Amino acid sequence: NGKPVRGSGVKTDLDINSMPVDSEMFLELLTYQLDSLDTATRGLMNMVQSNTAERQRYAQAQSQLEFLRNRAVGNESRGDDRVLYLDEVLNDEQAAAARDQGFVVNPGDTWMDLVSQIPPDILPPYDAARNVDNGRPAMSRGNFDAAKTAAEAKLDALNSRTQLDMLRLNTLMSKRQQIFEMTSNVLKKLDDTKSAIIANMR
Repeated sequence: NGKPVRGSGVKTDLDINSMPVDSEMFLELLTYQLDSLDTATRGLMNMVQSNTAERQRYAQAQSQLEFLRNRAVGNESRGDDRVLYLDEVLNDEQAAAARDQGFVVNPGDTWMDLVSQIPPDILPPYDAARNVDNGRPAMSRGNFDAAKTAAEAKLDALNSRTQLDMLRLNTLMSKRQQIFEMTSNVLKKLDDTKSAIIANMR
């Protein structure tokens, strides 16, 4: 119980019974620690919220990649492989289906416009030197499968990080409650002492 909260720099091994109950310095120390824990808790909560938003984005990207992969068409020059021609303009049905997947689709958009909305750290931007099929910009099903694997790895890492952050957050909340209760006890003892002094002066 006397160890610092990891990541907070706040120590909570104070004992009010060993401190002068009329010491305002002790109360100021408790208040400082409470403020420090509040700051650490807010920072960690922001991290958890940020991780949650990232997890949602990569989960959506997985679904979007599957959608793009399934739109790839066969090509005899590639044998069994299939490619998505990125210069093809979406028709109304394709645009509606893409919007259902969370893509932003404007009139006249091509598949390239949709691919560009995938996080670049899991699906690199189109490379004109490599992603070409019959002279047209294209991406294969293999490209999308590799990106889905990368998205899954990102999600696994974010899930692990979120679990650790939640454990740290619970620890900080518990320590904050301990400091809060300790502060309340000190205030009560100070009030009782003042009351006793006033009563003795009468």
